[in-house]
Amino acid sequence: MLLTATPMQVNPIEVWDLLALLGLPAQWNEAAFLRFFDIVEQPNPSPEALDDIAHLFQCVETKYSPVGIEEAMRFCGGKRLAANRILRALRDVANVPPRQLENTDRRSAISLMRANTPVRKLVSRHTRELLRKYFKEGKLTTPIADRSVNDEFISMTHEERTLYDEVENYISSTYNAASAKERTVVGFVMTIYRRRLASSFFALEQTLTAHLDSIKSGHDQRAESALEDDVFDTEVDDELLHTDDAAALEHDALLFGERSAIEVLLNRIRALPPDSKIERLKEVLESLRKSGYDRVMVFMQYTDTMDFLREHLSENGTLRLMCYSGRGGEVHNADGTWRVISRDDAKRRFREGQGDVLLCTDAAAEGLNFQFCGAMVNYDMPWNPMRVEQRIGRN
Repeated sequence: MLLTATPMQVNPIEVWDLLALLGLPAQWNEAAFLRFFDIVEQPNPSPEALDDIAHLFQCVETKYSPVGIEEAMRFCGGKRLAANRILRALRDVANVPPRQLENTDRRSAISLMRANTPVRKLVSRHTRELLRKYFKEGKLTTPIADRSVNDEFISMTHEERTLYDEVENYISSTYNAASAKERTVVGFVMTIYRRRLASSFFALEQTLTAHLDSIKSGHDQRAESALEDDVFDTEVDDELLHTDDAAALEHDALLFGERSAIEVLLNRIRALPPDSKIERLKEVLESLRKSGYDRVMVFMQYTDTMDFLREHLSENGTLRLMCYSGRGGEVHNADGTWRVISRDDAKRRFREGQGDVLLCTDAAAEGLNFQFCGAMVNYDMPWNPMRVEQRIGRN
C-alpha cells in the first residue's frame, strides 16, 4: 500500500510507474496508458481511437470487475436503455462498434470509460469531504477540521515602500545590465533578493551583508544553510537546484554586484524600524489566544526571518516560543539562549503544550504531522502555491 498526502503534479507516466507496482492489466502498458488519457480528453475521437480505448475498458472489467448497470446509468442521465446500449457496444466491439453510437451515447461512453480505469480501481482518494461524511456516519472518531482562511493585507509604511522600490530598481538595473548569456546567473541572485524582501527586510539585510562581504573579499562566504533556504523552492531550467549549483551561480553573479549600491540599500534597511508586519503578527497571535487557540504555528521561508521574529516576539515575555527549521528544533533557555533539540522532541514538546508558538520554516512542512494544532499563520507566502498547501497540511 502506497500512501501520500502530497498533491501530484507529474507527467502521467509517473502515475503509471506507481500503479504498475500494484499490478496493471498487461494491455495497459506505458504507451496505451498515455494514449487512453489523451483520447478521452479529445472532443471528437476517431472511430479507431474509440475502438482502442474500448478494448482497454474491456481489460479493466476482466482484471477487476464489470461495471454495474446502475453505475453506467449515472453517465446516461439515469436512462437504463442507454446504459445497456453503451455497455453492449463497449463489451462487444466486433459486433456493435462504439463508432456506431449516436453522439450523445458516444460522449456518455467516453465519460464512463474515463471513470473506470486502473487509476479508479487502484487509487483511493480520501478527500476532506469524504472524511467528514465518515465522521458523521460514525466511521471516524476524530472530527475533520474546517479550513477558515483570513487574508491579511499589510500596508507598508512610507519608508518601507520607498526602500522596496529602491530594491526593485536595483534588481531591474542589475539584471538589464547583464548580457543575455549572463542573465541566468544574475537572475538567480536577483530572485533571491525579491523573495527575501517579501519575507522580511531583515532577511534581505542578511543576504546583502553576506554579498557585500563576498564582493570585498573576492569570494562567496555564505553559509550552506542559508543557501539551502534559497534553493528549497527555486528551479532553473525546470530542474531543482542543488546547494553546490546555487553556490556556483551566486559566485558568478557577485561579479555584477555594485558595492556602492548594496551599501546604500543596507544603510536604508538598518535605518528602518522593525517590519510593520511583525506588529500585526503580534496582534493576530494575541487574538488567537483569546479565541482559545493555545498553540499556533507561524510559517516563513527563511531562517533569518525566523531569527528576527523570535527576537522581537521574545520581548513579549508571555509567549513560550519554539522554533523548527533546517537546523532542527530549538527551545528557549532561561538565560535567553537557544538550544537545538531533535525533530521528534520538538514535535513532542509542542504537542504536550510546552510551547505557545512554533516558528518554523518550510522544513516543518516536510514529513511532520501537527494535526493537534488548530491555527497557522503564514508570515510570508512562498512563490510556489503548493508550498502553502503543504504548510496547511501540517495542522
